[in-house]
Amino acid sequence: MSKRHRAAKCIVTLLLLAVLAAGLLTGCAFQRDRKNTCTTVDYLDTVCTLTAYEDSERFVAASYIFLSELERYDRLFDIYTRYEGLNNLYALNRAESEPMTVDRDIFDLLSDGLKAYEMTDGQVNICMGSVLSVWHRYMEQGYGVPTDEELSSAAGHVSPENLLLDPETLTVRMTDPDMRIDVGAVAKGWIADRLAGTLEAAGFENFAINLGGNIALRGRKDDGTLWHIGIESPDGTGDFVNLIALDGEDAISTSGSYQRYYDWEGGRYHHIIDPDTLWPADTFVSVSVVSRSACLSDCLSTALFNMSEQQGRELIRQLEETVQVMWIYRDGTCVKTEGWPVWDQQKTR
Repeated sequence: MSKRHRAAKCIVTLLLLAVLAAGLLTGCAFQRDRKNTCTTVDYLDTVCTLTAYEDSERFVAASYIFLSELERYDRLFDIYTRYEGLNNLYALNRAESEPMTVDRDIFDLLSDGLKAYEMTDGQVNICMGSVLSVWHRYMEQGYGVPTDEELSSAAGHVSPENLLLDPETLTVRMTDPDMRIDVGAVAKGWIADRLAGTLEAAGFENFAINLGGNIALRGRKDDGTLWHIGIESPDGTGDFVNLIALDGEDAISTSGSYQRYYDWEGGRYHHIIDPDTLWPADTFVSVSVVSRSACLSDCLSTALFNMSEQQGRELIRQLEETVQVMWIYRDGTCVKTEGWPVWDQQKTR
């Protein structure tokens, strides 16, 4: 995750409880119907939004938790910036095979990332940073494509077997000094789950967290109805391709090729890289996954994007959790699993 300019940050302090009327909550909207929102673009390289049905004063407290935790995770999982006195992922990637003691959250995320590798048969690999950094460089410059030699060389340093975790000491060691960690396929969903748990522990019940399309839900709206979610159309019109209703324990994540990409010599190259071919996957333009965990949905939406529909259906059949999927092919064909949720404006349970 890259370091962003921090100007005009939506930072809330506890003192704002006393000065709410001064309008100091930049990016936060307060409404009479108790549906309040707080949005920031300063973290995780994406738009992050908290929507909650709370009175204004309580929403200030919820926003403070939301924003301060976002900033903490952003620093911990940043792979591009070193912070003085913090062993974040940037520091870990430059440890040159030396063991490093890390924060519990980094350790847990890496542990869950290795589990995702096993669950998806290698389609989600947090140790694939060497390959992703090659593509990142070309995407940043906006022209050219990597050579097969570049990609093959980078792919020699992606084995999860070289990532050693010691739970007793919270120590991490990468035995391959050229391996790089990149948690982009799991982090936003993982953080959404953690933020939801933190807000629940603080006494908040009815809210939605959206971290760049990775959504974790809790409770209901004030009228008792389900949360209504619109899935963006990949055609760039801003319309919704699908509308669904989800319960307060649901999560949804969408992986798509239509937001982060560049065009070069008639080809379009996006950020979702197939670990088998080392090139952007090109069967689908969007894959959305509904489950009970934002982290699971995040992992699976990436994995299924890199698989055929048949392979994806076989994978979700093997899971213990109930998972629903919607695939959108390049030609616009939309396919859904049988239990894919539908919009029902009046549904309350």
